[in-house]
Amino acid sequence: MANRYNRPLMMRSLFSLAFLIVAISSASAESAKINPGKYVRDNDTGRLTIQKNKKNELHFSIVSFGVNCHSCSASGVIRNGVGHADSWHEDEECLISFSAQKSSIDIEPITHKECRGVCGHRADFAGSYVIPPAACTGAGRQSQRNRFLALYRSRQYSQAANTLETLIAQCSEFMHWIEVDQVRNDLALSRYHNNEASQCLDTLNGTLAAKVKNEAELISGEHDTHLSPCDFESYIGLAKAIWFNRSLCSKAQPERK
Repeated sequence: MANRYNRPLMMRSLFSLAFLIVAISSASAESAKINPGKYVRDNDTGRLTIQKNKKNELHFSIVSFGVNCHSCSASGVIRNGVGHADSWHEDEECLISFSAQKSSIDIEPITHKECRGVCGHRADFAGSYVIPPAACTGAGRQSQRNRFLALYRSRQYSQAANTLETLIAQCSEFMHWIEVDQVRNDLALSRYHNNEASQCLDTLNGTLAAKVKNEAELISGEHDTHLSPCDFESYIGLAKAIWFNRSLCSKAQPERK
């Protein structure tokens, strides 16, 4: 008797549960959708562009950067979460897994041997790629640095420094380490001209060049620098500027206390 009267209630409960499962599944599928956009791997070590082509397929383009200026470059179409990289050899296709997360896209090679062919020896494209905030895109960062330069040239050193402090605080995870050191060097120089020698030194101490005293020590890698030849050539000009500015701030510190 009790079972007979409870049956409609049980059926309604099962129907509600089934509806909830479908709703959750639909929401999960929607959140896992691969959307067009310009994505960046941590510290600007890789860039992924996804857009619709003329056939309304998702087209991808990956460029990533590794040690000693080695890089990867691949492009193609995404079908059912699998990227098919363009290749001259049909039997050596680089297949790539594209997995959309809540706020990122994870990329992994499926055919590892074939995908090695699109990369230099010391580079890879695997990892998590995110869409940076507008202020932290390449154009956004350049806009902030242009604003800094205008303020610096007009001798508004405090405002200029604040602009770069904001840039580092908001966008350092989207910037290559050399770019971060460039910004720190400019920030330190603004602090120097604003009679803040101690803050200048504190800022420069965060750079790679501050770990060593000169070019010879930077080459030797004795202080955990370990730069590859290509990275050394890319960095040495900035390192010399940092050493020069560190000397300026060190000499100014006793006079400006």
